[in-house]
Amino acid sequence: HGNTGTSFWGPAIRFQLWGFPVETSICPARFDALVDSSDVCILFYHWRKGVKLGAHFVALHKQNGRITGYNTYRTSTGPDDYGESLEAFVKKQGWFGAFLIGIKDKRN
Repeated sequence: HGNTGTSFWGPAIRFQLWGFPVETSICPARFDALVDSSDVCILFYHWRKGVKLGAHFVALHKQNGRITGYNTYRTSTGPDDYGESLEAFVKKQGWFGAFLIGIKDKRN
C-alpha cells in the first residue's frame, strides 16, 4: 500500500482465522511486553527521511534476551539485532505510527 502504509489488519485477521492467538498494540511502551509474550511479531511503522515519507513492516522475535528482526533495511541480507528493547529500537530509528502484532503458536 505504499506510503499510505502497509495494512496491518490483513495479517492480524488472517492469523486469527487460521487459529493463532493474536494480540495487538499501538503503544510503544507496551511493545516489549508483547514481544516477550509472543512467539513472533510483525511490526508496521512509518518512517521519514528528509522530505520523504514511507511505510514498512518487519518480522521479529525475541530469543536469549535479544530481539531479532528480519527485512529491516534495504541492505539487510539476514537477521538484524534490535537489542533488548523494541520500544528503544523504534525510538532510536525515528519510526512513528507503529503498530505491533504479537502472534502465539496455536499448539500451545
